[in-house]
Parts: sequence; structure tokens; C-alpha cells
Amino acid sequence: MKLKNILIVVKDIEKARQFYHDLFGLETVLDNNGNMILTEGLVLQDEKIWKGFLERNGGRGRGRGFPAKKSQKCLFQKSSR
Repeated sequence: MKLKNILIVVKDIEKARQFYHDLFGLETVLDNNGNMILTEGLVLQDEKIWKGFLERNGGRGRGRGFPAKKSQKCLFQKSSR
């Protein structure tokens, strides 16, 4: 498995963009009203958009990267290898 993108939900997207620019030199690739893609595949999302997504999905994050069933392994769980 190869990690392609990391999404970080933030309260202030401009402060977060500046932080990652200053710390790692990341540049903005796409800025789309609360969703921002930075170089190296880092994605920032405004907290309001994230909460709206959760509300529309009944509080369940059933998108990519979220276990849809209890039997699925959580991404943050330690690998058994």
C-alpha cells in the first residue's frame, strides 16, 4: 500500500497554509473554497466543510480511509507485520 495524500481538518485554513509553507516549504497547488491541496500531497480542509460532510452522512465518515465496518482495520492501528 502506498500513501498518496493526507487530509488535515483545520479551523483556519490560511494559518495552516502559512504554517506548512514556513515549516516545510509547501506551496499551494489548488485553493478551492475551503479545500486546499499543497505540494507533496498534503490536503487541508476547513472544519466547517468537514462537519457538513459528517452531518450529511449521519456522523459516519464512510469515505476513503475510514473503516466502514468493525471488521475493517483502522489506518492508525499498528500493523501485525
